[in-house]
Amino acid sequence: MFNGTQGTMVAAFAASAAFSLLGGCAFTHSTDLALGTPADGYSYDRKVLIGVNTRFVNVAAGEVIKFIVQEPDGADRSFTWRFNIVRESVGDLSTIAPAGVLDRPVKVVVGPNPLY
Repeated sequence: MFNGTQGTMVAAFAASAAFSLLGGCAFTHSTDLALGTPADGYSYDRKVLIGVNTRFVNVAAGEVIKFIVQEPDGADRSFTWRFNIVRESVGDLSTIAPAGVLDRPVKVVVGPNPLY
């Protein structure tokens, strides 16, 4: 049986552990690394404009794409992504864009790399 001090220390440790575990759930934006990896600051193969009415984009596996997101107010934000995956895939650009850059779903279709 724990005395008062030991019980308080155990309770504090348990609370600390619980908050640590919950802290991992506090992310406001997830990154779907199954679609590749961020490539900001690296050279890219091409630019793709995401307009206010864009619903999907096509890319090829292995491409590095700089996405330029146009906002209704005329502001542009961008991010670069390396689609270093080996299979065809479909995902949502809003899950890989940095927080605040693309706040609506835009489907990305990753096709086969024509070089292979």
